[in-house]
Amino acid sequence: MEILQVTLTPEESKYIIALSIREDKRIKKALEKGRIVFKGGSTVSKVCYLLCGEKVSVCGVVSKRGTKMNMDFSVPHVAILEDGKFYGIDDTFFRDIKNIKKDDVIICGANAIDNYGNAAMMVGSSLGGEVPYALSNWYGEGINIMIPAGYEKLVPGNINDIIKKTGRLKKKYSFGMAVGLVPLIGEIITEVSGIERLAKVKGTVISAGGIGEAQGSITMDISGESDELDKIYEIILKTKRMKKDDYNISECKSPNEYCKDHIACIYKRMSGV
Repeated sequence: MEILQVTLTPEESKYIIALSIREDKRIKKALEKGRIVFKGGSTVSKVCYLLCGEKVSVCGVVSKRGTKMNMDFSVPHVAILEDGKFYGIDDTFFRDIKNIKKDDVIICGANAIDNYGNAAMMVGSSLGGEVPYALSNWYGEGINIMIPAGYEKLVPGNINDIIKKTGRLKKKYSFGMAVGLVPLIGEIITEVSGIERLAKVKGTVISAGGIGEAQGSITMDISGESDELDKIYEIILKTKRMKKDDYNISECKSPNEYCKDHIACIYKRMSGV
């Protein structure tokens, strides 16, 4: 048994996760006989691009200004890949997802994961909460739901307790949209489980953080037989040579037509809306 130590930036972790999902047997089956639903997110966008050369956008973004709405609607937030065809379903989500079948796969990003196997999504309105609830219901019906989320999303404590203590409507001030958390139910896939899917190895996070472009990184020990470590080594080398992705982000600025829904936003107040 040998050990490979690696440091992965959040962007590199997202690619590792996406690559491992592409190799999943359920994904390959869905590509042949079913459908894949993509619920927008930066990691989900990488998965989508690896599978069909298309991207999905994010509904909201966390920038240095806070929690912001994405005003770029040129790329769909939710989409389906079926029989090689990619199409957005932002306006027809419930109609299109109603006919989902057991060989189909739903891939949905998360804003938070914890050490207890829980995941959650931030929503800026009560209506936005319907999507994760719908996905959770489908999980109960046996549908494959994958939640790609790197350890940059790891939060202290139990997400179920956090949800009880916080909420969009409780906030007096917010840097950007006031957001609440809603639970997601599905199979969480991190960069560690992603690496373990790509080779017969075991990954252990040994530290977190960094400076400059390495902010938010994790450092991991990967143990395994020499040939399996070589396989991961080559994948990570390729990952580190990749260019950064463009996520089609245009964060909202006040005033705009959506300000009325963004309770407690300090930028809205500063602009007099």
